[in-house]
Amino acid sequence: MMKKILLIATILAIASCFGYSQTREDFIKSRNSSRQNYVAEKNKEYQKYLAEINNEFAEYLKEQWSAFDVQEGMPLPLKPQPVEPVSVIPSEGNPEDADLSPELEQILYDVVIQAEDLEMSPKEETNFEKATKFIDELQTSIIDMAPEYESSENMLSSEIYNTPINVCMSEKLSNIKLSDIHETQVGNFWNQVMTVDDNYQIIGKCQQLKENLKLNDWGYYLICKNAAENIFGDNYNEKTVYTVFLLCQSGYNAKVARCKENLIIMLPFYQNSYCQKYIESDGIKYYMFNFNDVPVTGNNTIYTYNKIFNEVNSKRLNLLINDEPQFNAKTATKALSYGNDGEIMNFNYNSNLIDYYKDYPLVDLKVYFNAALSKELSKSVKSCLQPLVEGKSEQLSVNTLLDFMYTSFDNYKSDDEQFGHEKWFFCEEMLYYPFNDCEDRAVFFANLVSKLLGLDVVLLEYPYHVAAAVCFKDDEVKGKYLMYDNKKYVVCDPTYFGAYAGLEMPEVGEPVVISR
Repeated sequence: MMKKILLIATILAIASCFGYSQTREDFIKSRNSSRQNYVAEKNKEYQKYLAEINNEFAEYLKEQWSAFDVQEGMPLPLKPQPVEPVSVIPSEGNPEDADLSPELEQILYDVVIQAEDLEMSPKEETNFEKATKFIDELQTSIIDMAPEYESSENMLSSEIYNTPINVCMSEKLSNIKLSDIHETQVGNFWNQVMTVDDNYQIIGKCQQLKENLKLNDWGYYLICKNAAENIFGDNYNEKTVYTVFLLCQSGYNAKVARCKENLIIMLPFYQNSYCQKYIESDGIKYYMFNFNDVPVTGNNTIYTYNKIFNEVNSKRLNLLINDEPQFNAKTATKALSYGNDGEIMNFNYNSNLIDYYKDYPLVDLKVYFNAALSKELSKSVKSCLQPLVEGKSEQLSVNTLLDFMYTSFDNYKSDDEQFGHEKWFFCEEMLYYPFNDCEDRAVFFANLVSKLLGLDVVLLEYPYHVAAAVCFKDDEVKGKYLMYDNKKYVVCDPTYFGAYAGLEMPEVGEPVVISR
């Protein structure tokens, strides 16, 4: 009898579990179905919303464009000096024996000027939050593409910085052509393109790649270019307009312009871009880009329009790099020697990032200072340099890192000598190029201090020089300093050879502060 009861109980338990499993499976299906319905409804809302704007904008494009005077690229801030490095002779050449700070502390100046914040007009500031929300919702909504669209006939294998990607193809789009580059034809092209349903899957794929590769707005622009290239091939003007079309649908301010016999891309940034031709419209600089990145030369006038597509929900491109781009790792190694016995340290970095940075606009120094280090370089910094500062005081640790900069990077050369023009380095580029100068060293040193010691650092941009300043938590360090954000920052100059914390290079003037 007992066995019979146990058997019945077991059967009921199994049945109960089976029933629970079925109920849970149904629940998951129901939840997924609800999610798909939500995404589909959201997509319809956006499609309807954008269709109305596109219709109006396409008609506007057909109106006569205005002539704009082309401005030569903004010159860089005054070239960092000195051309040759300046040196002091430290005590015994040993950071542990260094006591080079002046007896009296001196404040550089009371009113601190901060450089390179995002520059917005009052109107843009009002729209910025709306535009950010629009882009975030757009990405969330359309990033879930219909699985059937990712079938082989709709996808093409491509590559960006040696990283394989899949991009959407569209025969419907590739068959649309521009007969010429007159305003009417550009408007007609926009009219035809906007009616193709494939656009939303293409935008979704571009948004997905941006998210997966952790790219910023510049990276997203390159993804859109890649998509246009794969759809329109050698049709230069078509892929130019379509790149701008994708950016506009994705919530960015971008324009098409006519320059001689070709159309070009006009991009506005929140940061300054140097040595890049531009026009100015309603107080916003639009920088000129040929699709194939050939410099725009020999033309003083271009033709474009004033209207911004979906102005309330659009914003300029932000060139800050908050996350390391997730391109395939192609490891390169730089061997540096340090110490009296010339100990060799191997620093690894991702050389695919070097190619990406070569294509990056020359922008405000804050972008280079804030750029995320690659995981390869971060790992090397910790494994090679952490033992040098382990157990030391903050001041001695900073002096050790300064000494490392002086002795391991003894390859100072101005950018004019190395490149024939000014070029600022991201940290990885310090290991790639054979020479570097003051702003490159300041950026690299600042990142070492942040990564290894966890101390706050700012850059000091003097009229002819760039250095750093460190906020010590525990140590009271003598020497030149400034008060910024109610904290004391002591001057540390990795180009003033042999100088430790608190010593400022002579006759450099007053700096502007560049913070994170």
